[in-house]
Amino acid sequence: MSAASVVDWPRKMENEWSGAQIGLASSVFQVKPSQIRELADVAFTMEGVLRLQFGESDMPTPGFIKEAASRAMAEGYTFYTENSGLPGLREALAEKYLELHQVRLDPASEILVTASGVQALNLSIRCLLNPGDEALLLTPNWPNAAAIVSLFAGHPREVPFLRREGRFVPDFDALESALTPRTRLLVYSSPSNPLGWVASPGDQQRLLDFCRRNGLWLLADEVYERIYYQGEAAPSILRIAGRDDAVVVVQSFSKSYCMTGWPHFHFILDDSIWF
Repeated sequence: MSAASVVDWPRKMENEWSGAQIGLASSVFQVKPSQIRELADVAFTMEGVLRLQFGESDMPTPGFIKEAASRAMAEGYTFYTENSGLPGLREALAEKYLELHQVRLDPASEILVTASGVQALNLSIRCLLNPGDEALLLTPNWPNAAAIVSLFAGHPREVPFLRREGRFVPDFDALESALTPRTRLLVYSSPSNPLGWVASPGDQQRLLDFCRRNGLWLLADEVYERIYYQGEAAPSILRIAGRDDAVVVVQSFSKSYCMTGWPHFHFILDDSIWF
């Protein structure tokens, strides 16, 4: 920028309001600072640190992915796409779900590609909660889901897991006790960050039945599905959910393909909240 193009903002008059005087939305102050990020900020200033603060691999993105991205840019894939993402990408995602989970999805109405995993959570929660509504979250958990609920003037209610017979299990008595007339949503992550818990088919069925019985949306964060050692992928809730169920699944390329610095994610949604 040349010196002639630099803009010198005029000073405010005494009777003009500043941003600090106007203030932010009150919901912003309900969001707790992330201790994960606080630790990361310290780690970024240090050498020789094992970086375990984030849920990401220490391996770089595979070469075939970087080559495909470079080729796509060279071929002109640099413009706006359909709101729901490139049709070819959505079709490929549907094929992958059929391969991994034996689930048939309609790429035209049941898959939406987003710019990031957090955006997928934001869109989902924003579409499912009104201000003042409550969401149940199985905990310990990654804190962003609860933060998003708070940011949209909702109320997160965390329900701890039970430890039983050497594994963690959802506490269904506590979930029942946490219900109120404003409860609209149940959120869980499987495989879980940070717990490592993987919902068994029995866990998934009980969670789904709980939501059906109480008229709740079920939001499953399944971004770690390939970080699993008893098969090619952890079981998806979509294997047992029907098209009439109020279920949203958030997915991601970042964990499975070492692409945490490449914001590109997708989620599977009920067609009643299609954009």
